[in-house]
Amino acid sequence: AGLADALGLDLFSSDVTRKRLAGLPLGRRPSDAVRARLYAPAMTRRVYSALLLAARAAVRGGHSLVLDATFSRRTDRAELRAFAKRIGAAVLFVEIAAPAALRRRRLAERTHAGSVSDARLSDFAMLATRYEPPTELPAPLALLIRSRATPAATLAAALLALADKRGLSPISEK
Repeated sequence: AGLADALGLDLFSSDVTRKRLAGLPLGRRPSDAVRARLYAPAMTRRVYSALLLAARAAVRGGHSLVLDATFSRRTDRAELRAFAKRIGAAVLFVEIAAPAALRRRRLAERTHAGSVSDARLSDFAMLATRYEPPTELPAPLALLIRSRATPAATLAAALLALADKRGLSPISEK
């Protein structure tokens, strides 16, 4: 959300989309049984399809956007790339990489603070196992950001890296 806000872009979140499709409140983590249905492959396909529909409408309306979703599988990334090509949109995958200890800490913090995301420390091993590194992406379509100690510092690093990738200088000469 921070990147979309900082750049004035439309934001479409998989977490929000998933809960809205299921008719669930955004700030509450559902039971294990409900989460099993929420994160089943069929529901994930529905969520990603809904994100692509929203993206199509935004692009047709002349908007740039952020799809806030993991796209942790190569097939999901390939589908997004093909979709972007069909609608004539540019795509850039921004990956935020963090050491395991920092990922664990941030997941643990979600237990105490309300979060629309259902991922918690107890999900760490499963999330790590399901992740497929985006090694198939050519350099022009990928931006790797090393996570910093705070989300604000990570956002600042992402904005600088994005400016650099686009050939923009974040420092103006006066």
